[in-house]
Amino acid sequence: MASFLKPAEHKTYSSMNPRQKLPTKSLVSHLILNCGLPVSIVDDPDFRQFLHDVDPQFSVFCRQTVTYAILPAITEGKHNKLQQLLKKSTSDLALTTDTWTDRGQHAFLGVTVHV
Repeated sequence: MASFLKPAEHKTYSSMNPRQKLPTKSLVSHLILNCGLPVSIVDDPDFRQFLHDVDPQFSVFCRQTVTYAILPAITEGKHNKLQQLLKKSTSDLALTTDTWTDRGQHAFLGVTVHV
């Protein structure tokens, strides 16, 4: 009976909890990197409410955390994976680059590596 009268405590996952780590990595990898959503989406009140509705214990991080901690960690992981791949491959490779701008003067750079 006391549980109906007492307000529920709002506990959040620790930063090392898999229920915190997996959605964080997925959100950054899939929504920000792959879908191209802006990093600032994590500061949007409606987006935060959505995440709270999905899992009330999920601790929402800020855009500075994404910019200065999560993205560099993902980048370093990809960089290390690329280095290992290139170390295992032959010593010969071909590198091709292409740069262009669209009508709106947005610059693009394409890089292709053939091992």
